[in-house]
Amino acid sequence: MEKKSKDNNRSPRRRIVNLLVHVILAVLAVIWLLPIVWIILTSFRAEPGAYTKTFLPKSYTINNYVKLLTDRNVLNFPRMFKNTLIIAICSCCISTSFVLSVSYSLSRMRFKMRKPYMNMAMIL
Repeated sequence: MEKKSKDNNRSPRRRIVNLLVHVILAVLAVIWLLPIVWIILTSFRAEPGAYTKTFLPKSYTINNYVKLLTDRNVLNFPRMFKNTLIIAICSCCISTSFVLSVSYSLSRMRFKMRKPYMNMAMIL
């Protein structure tokens, strides 16, 4: 006896719902990714200013990044990046140690709402 493929078992209504969900997700992906693409393209733009008549730059350059990393008169980016990295590493280490100690104690304790609490902690 041959097995029916998964597509043959689905009802037409289910296919329409899946198509609608995928279209909505594709639209949301474009909405969320378009600003990131615009920022990246603007960073390589040779023309001054972020708002121009065309979406794609007429010419590309990396001078913006060179100026960001070398020109200390306007913005000391390397120092700012170092400070941000130090703060991020410290806060990650502190939060990881806190979460490890709390999760270990919760795994050893038995109480009424233990399972829902652990599920909520996993979601967060």
